[in-house]
Formats: sequence, C-alpha cells, structure tokens
Amino acid sequence: MAKMARRKVTKTGAHRKKTKKVVLTDQQIAKRKAEDAALGEQLQKVKSYVVIAAGAPPHDLEGDDLESITGWVSKLKKTGVNHTVQSCQFWVKYYYDPFQQREQWRAVREMIEQNHVMLDIPNLPRLKLPKVEEVVNQGW
Repeated sequence: MAKMARRKVTKTGAHRKKTKKVVLTDQQIAKRKAEDAALGEQLQKVKSYVVIAAGAPPHDLEGDDLESITGWVSKLKKTGVNHTVQSCQFWVKYYYDPFQQREQWRAVREMIEQNHVMLDIPNLPRLKLPKVEEVVNQGW
C-alpha cells in the first residue's frame, strides 16, 4: 500500500495554498520601476474636484447679488480645494433655505451656474441615467 502525503491544515481547517516566488531579472525590475514612475507622473497631473462639499462652508456668503457671489467663490478657491459649480451650489442651502426662501436659493444657484466661466470654476455635466422600461407582468 502506497503511503499518502498528509495535507497541511491551518487552525480553521482550510488548506493553505502554496505560493510561488517570482524572481525578476534586473531588466524586468528596471522596466517595472520605469512604468511605475511614468504612472506616478500621470497621477500627479490628474486634478480632482469636489462635487459635494462636506460640512459647513469656510466663508460666509454676504448677499445674493453677483458681486457678493464672486467674492465668496474667490474666497472658496483660496482654500486650496478645487471646487465645482455643484459644490458651490450645495453650500447655498446654508444661507438660503430651499423651502422658505426658494426664489433666492434658486436665483443664487442659477447665477453660479450661468457665470461659472467668469468665476473660473468647472461645471461638471449632469449624469444621464438610461430610461427604464416599465415592466407590466413579471410573473410573480
């Protein structure tokens, strides 16, 4: 009768898979380091933007005219965070209640969106969701 090799079992009873060590040549190591350096340079060039800001705004909005909005956005840009139209619009609710002061809230949001080129903040495109067809009879 042939002698069977005994499997090594962990404490949980699972079989431990053997891992193979990959040995790279100096050329392969240099190639991978160069690829990593190139990827690192590309990632440093990527600019990330805030769409929905967390917490209260760092500066106060003084009024609902274009001058005060321009000053407010310029103060926000000096904080070092790349804000968008959407993040500035999100913070408008802290100054104008969307339920009680709806006209002012909407007017300030529209001013920010219409003048985003002058304010030098990007306006990210809205997400377009595909239309879902209504299911009449699912069978359950």
